[in-house]
Amino acid sequence: MDHELEPVGFRRCDAPRDPRRSDCVRHAATHPVTVVALVAGVGVASSISGLAAVMAAVLVIIAAAWVSVQPWFGRAVVRHLQRRDRRQRRADRARRMLQASSTYRDLLCQLTQIVDTIVTDHGAALATRYELEDLLDRYAELTVCHEQCLQVLRMADRRQLAREVAETSVTTAAKRRHRTVLERRLHHWDECKAREDRLTSELASIAEFVRLIAQKAACPDAELDAGTDLDRRLGDLDEHELAIKQLSDDDGEDRRLLAAPPN
Repeated sequence: MDHELEPVGFRRCDAPRDPRRSDCVRHAATHPVTVVALVAGVGVASSISGLAAVMAAVLVIIAAAWVSVQPWFGRAVVRHLQRRDRRQRRADRARRMLQASSTYRDLLCQLTQIVDTIVTDHGAALATRYELEDLLDRYAELTVCHEQCLQVLRMADRRQLAREVAETSVTTAAKRRHRTVLERRLHHWDECKAREDRLTSELASIAEFVRLIAQKAACPDAELDAGTDLDRRLGDLDEHELAIKQLSDDDGEDRRLLAAPPN
């Protein structure tokens, strides 16, 4: 097998990655709004001659340039690029997963739905920050490697190989070569099994990490400072009750003094 298993890194970025400026400019130039504006400018210019045509074309170009530099237009272009990138990557993953078992295809579908829920409910920034689409790509890649390992393991019965190694004598050169080949097959089977176990663990780690991000995204992040506010209110209530008690005691003392006979 040519694929080397590498640890899956859950790299946390400080900020979401934005498309390159050249991509934004290129797609802004091909955006439907820009195309419609240019077509309208050409149409107006073709119907008007002379200085008026030049002025109309200039106004259309200025309007298109003004729209292209607006923040909402830039955000729309970024969202369009992100959606297109997700569609392309998912199509590539679907083609690769044709080699995998139905179990892993279903698991990848579930993880993709979880990422979609995160993007829908909380925006693409969180999914981009933790590179969830990259993790899904890695999941598909490791799934194909895992399936290849299983195919290799099915090519030989380890117990049968071990029995043949034990039963093969080394009385002649031919038998020694035969036993050497059997031992190498047995060793390779063990290596492939160890790699298959590592792949299984890596796939499980990716799935649990995606679920963890979904849990963190669904959990409210509001500050629970109600206890401090209640303590302040209770303090105010105690002060108010103490003031009322003092006023009541003073009023009772005044009445007792007034009711007492003069000396």
